[in-house]
Amino acid sequence: MEWCKKCLAGLWKFVTRGGVLLGFLAGVITMILFVRNLVHQTATDDEFLHKVASHVRPALIIDEKFHILADQGGSEYIEDIDISLSAEGHPTQMVIHAKSHLGNEPYVQSMSANEYMITTVPGRKYDWIVKLVPFGTVCDKNHKFRIEVIK
Repeated sequence: MEWCKKCLAGLWKFVTRGGVLLGFLAGVITMILFVRNLVHQTATDDEFLHKVASHVRPALIIDEKFHILADQGGSEYIEDIDISLSAEGHPTQMVIHAKSHLGNEPYVQSMSANEYMITTVPGRKYDWIVKLVPFGTVCDKNHKFRIEVIK
């Protein structure tokens, strides 16, 4: 009988230690799944992604009349834009009025079928002057530009 008690006591130690180990592993797996689910929900949240994009690469998409077509966080840095048009109606110059000092010149690119040679020079105070010289003939009447603020 003594032998049976010792055997049961050893078995009980084994079962309790195994139970504690299994409980610990279940807790770790549950925590990993919780964190993975939280990261997935955050990474697929449109509001969060918009906030990150507006801080990482703030930009404005505008047309030749300074209608803001898309604000990707650029309005936090750009106060106003003056656009000069040629007699034919295509843009020749933009003056970008920044709200504060920009460490680098804004990156301007054409989003329409027209190609421009774009040069950017500093203006007065916080202004940047963007000169637009079209390559060849201007074929598209809809002029769209993306202005990215590089911090």
